[in-house]
Amino acid sequence: MIDFEIKNSLVLPENQLKIGLYIWVLHANKIPPHIGLSINGNFFSLKVSSKDVAVSYEKVFDLISKKNIQTIFIEIKDFNPEMEDKIVQIFNEFDCINSYYTSCLIPIVKALIIEKNPQIERLSQLLENLKEKNQIKSFFQLNLETDFEGIPKYTKQDIQKRIEELKDVKRRKYLPQSN
Repeated sequence: MIDFEIKNSLVLPENQLKIGLYIWVLHANKIPPHIGLSINGNFFSLKVSSKDVAVSYEKVFDLISKKNIQTIFIEIKDFNPEMEDKIVQIFNEFDCINSYYTSCLIPIVKALIIEKNPQIERLSQLLENLKEKNQIKSFFQLNLETDFEGIPKYTKQDIQKRIEELKDVKRRKYLPQSN
């Protein structure tokens, strides 16, 4: 079931992400997807084990290409290049995803939504908010299957379940191995 329909996404032109403000939806076909943000070629993302702050978009783009990750890029209208300082400041408030109230979406909502206390817990809610404000300029895609229709429906519980799975993988990675 689709929670936010995405039609007519364009194949991402080379260097498109170098200038502008974009929401990146990595693993766009999965429940839940992972979300990042880029501004003028600098990528930001909050993860379970760390965060990306002002990483060159090319580094992340190359990884997406190499691993064939289905990704949507949502170009945001009316961005101010000086927003980058605000985005850096917001991402510096977080170390990683470490609680029930934190997800990869939270710093992106803080960066893009002006009103106080928006009830945004899922990507589809953020996209609906931006659509209502006429802030979505275009959709680009990379590695999408031909039958992709949009962002799948998922719940806050699905997000938390995935975060816990990733935390468990992280914990097991650092446990001593028994022979």
